[in-house]
Amino acid sequence: MSINFAGQFDVIVVGGGLSGMHAAIEATRNGTNVAIISKKKTGKSGASVVSKSIHRFSPEDPDLRRNYFNRALEAGRYMNDKALLKVLVDNGSDAVKKLLSYIPNLYLNNKSDDGLLYSNIAYHNPKKGVFITSRIREYIEDHTCISIFDGFTGVEIMTKNNSVSGLIVEKDNELQYFLAKSIILATGGYAYIYKETSTTNDETGDGIAMALRKGLSAIDMEFVQFYPYRVVSPAIHDIFPNLFSEGAIFVNEKNERFMESFPKKELENRDTLSREIFNQKEVFLKLENCSTSYLLKESPELLAIQKKYPNKPLKVVPKAHFSMGGICIKPDCSTDLDGLFACGEVTGGLHGANRLAGYALTETAVFGPIAGKNAALHAKDKNHEAINAEITFLPRIGQDNVIAIKKQLRDTMWKKTGIAKSKEELLDAQETISKLKSQLDKCQPSKLKDWIETYNMLIVAHVMIKSSLLRQESRGAHFR
Repeated sequence: MSINFAGQFDVIVVGGGLSGMHAAIEATRNGTNVAIISKKKTGKSGASVVSKSIHRFSPEDPDLRRNYFNRALEAGRYMNDKALLKVLVDNGSDAVKKLLSYIPNLYLNNKSDDGLLYSNIAYHNPKKGVFITSRIREYIEDHTCISIFDGFTGVEIMTKNNSVSGLIVEKDNELQYFLAKSIILATGGYAYIYKETSTTNDETGDGIAMALRKGLSAIDMEFVQFYPYRVVSPAIHDIFPNLFSEGAIFVNEKNERFMESFPKKELENRDTLSREIFNQKEVFLKLENCSTSYLLKESPELLAIQKKYPNKPLKVVPKAHFSMGGICIKPDCSTDLDGLFACGEVTGGLHGANRLAGYALTETAVFGPIAGKNAALHAKDKNHEAINAEITFLPRIGQDNVIAIKKQLRDTMWKKTGIAKSKEELLDAQETISKLKSQLDKCQPSKLKDWIETYNMLIVAHVMIKSSLLRQESRGAHFR
């Protein structure tokens, strides 16, 4: 398959979500020409668009910052990379203040979603992440010269003399390549390898798979957070955790408040709450003690569901939500491959075994600019290298549909490697993934993008299962 030249840039950012856009803005501010490569529309893709827009950050008071640091360590079951966590805690406040300068309707609130001391959060009104991502896309278009390539899937990082030299991409079953002095991976996580997920269908682990193919290390791949705050019937809707500070409760099929004995009740860490929900036969959300005026203000969609289906209970089931594992990075967002940087959910180590609520978007606002700045500084000292764009693992285009393989992969991961894992089921999943890989290798797909995504998902699923087998203890989001 021929690979045509598409252009050259100092810095290429792979991913059009919040992390990628923050990185691109900072890279161009540092005097480099920058391109964003995004599978879908930049600013309308990635997990950030379906978030609740919450940015948790630590206050400037040193004692409170230590409290925040320790709280994140506790949530991560003390497996966090402390150097990365310090960067997040020390820089979160300034990062959020920068957002306030160009995102309208972003508000600060002194009431946290856990009802405790950790009360510094910023959020958009209405609480939908797509308003933030769309506004940053508008900022890029109005105030920068960043080139945006939507509908392009990153396929392979090109290297020369052990340094990044470019990127091979796919669009409409054709391959192209860009030259680059620095590349930033901001492709998000891998929660979409599960059948039931709260994230978007572009979270297929592409960046992690690309990095692994270059011999880089991943960390904490066994830790996938399941979001316990999702109503699945009679309609699907995410629950804003502040509801539980205003009277909402969870009950089981016996109408028992099964979280009553826990110190923070329904506001326990997500790993604990998801496991307790899993242990019940059925779980329902009850809103009788929440005022109608509060629901109208904070969660009108949930109130509308209740009014539309007055005789149906609000059933709750946890969904795969956030992957704590990913590419190993240093505090400057560099990797062990010269010229390759990474930021956001594609990376691992920051959150340890479980992410604290509200830190995902703050992570994008902190580490995105760090990656952008350092990628730009690296690019200034480099020249473009002449290369031969080659790739060996892709199939020929044909008539095969690989969606069935992707579906079986996601079904297997949900049934065998979900909230609770056992050695037997993990081994079963491992065998199935191996068989699916063999099937995929024989395919000649009609849509190359689907094949690439499925290939990446199989790589990530294999590593996730292997990591889960190695960790025989239960810790955080990994429950054996």
